[in-house]
Amino acid sequence: MGFNKKTESQNTLDLSVNDEKPEKDLEKEQEEEYDPYKQEQTGKTTSYFEALLILIKASLGTGILGMPRAFYNAGYLLGTIGTIVAGVLTTQTAHMIVQRI
Repeated sequence: MGFNKKTESQNTLDLSVNDEKPEKDLEKEQEEEYDPYKQEQTGKTTSYFEALLILIKASLGTGILGMPRAFYNAGYLLGTIGTIVAGVLTTQTAHMIVQRI
């Protein structure tokens, strides 16, 4: 049938894509082991304190925006208890993640 036949532009595209890297270069790249320290960018990096502030900002930002609606739906008592439980679980999870690193 006519479905397997490629047009001239598809053949040109195949040639240009295949010509970018010869097979020898592909085999060489596959043989090399990945070293993450070679890929690390030099220059200014984020300190632990700055990373902590970014995480706190992200958590508090979304929490503060959703808090009024959550209290509206749950009520004052259940909303307060739920907020405390969610805070404890979030803190415990953060401690577990930090201990693994």
